[in-house]
Amino acid sequence: PRIKYARTFRSENDFKSGLGKTLESLSGDKSVTGFARPFDVTGDNRGHIFVTDAVQGVMLVDMNKREFKKITCDECTFSLNNARGLAADTARIFVGLADLGQVVVLSHDGKFLDTLGSRGSLPNPIDVVIDTLRDRVYVVDNRLHQVKVFRTNGDTLFTIGNRGLEDGEFNFPQSLAVDPSGTIYVVDA
Repeated sequence: PRIKYARTFRSENDFKSGLGKTLESLSGDKSVTGFARPFDVTGDNRGHIFVTDAVQGVMLVDMNKREFKKITCDECTFSLNNARGLAADTARIFVGLADLGQVVVLSHDGKFLDTLGSRGSLPNPIDVVIDTLRDRVYVVDNRLHQVKVFRTNGDTLFTIGNRGLEDGEFNFPQSLAVDPSGTIYVVDA
């Protein structure tokens, strides 16, 4: 088959052995970190799987450490809840936050690094894609019916599309991909 099922993750219990679950149960520890409303997923080349969750915020599944945890940003003055689109490179995660109307850039351990766009400029950043070959970050916003393009350092480059049904226009775009030649593919609902 061309697509192979690898594994399902629901909570941190997916990494615990039967003995570990039993000991936690006996000790009375019943709090389990898990997904509530997962929205987007991405990975890096170091065994990390990042998931945005509309309730939990940003979650990390670390395949090397066999960990499942919520990423927190202690110095952030905003919540990571209501997270939408998500992309990661070897050192950073780019998280679209609908409540903030921005994309925030965090280190893999949750340290705040930067933002893309001004506050409120991206009302529903539903998908985020990094194009490392061209040093670009694409943000699909389906309330604006546009794709905003930034440099990875946060500089705004240009905007693609407006609302409509003609060529070059979008009607609630949902997702984006960039191929190695730089061609952009947008799923428009």
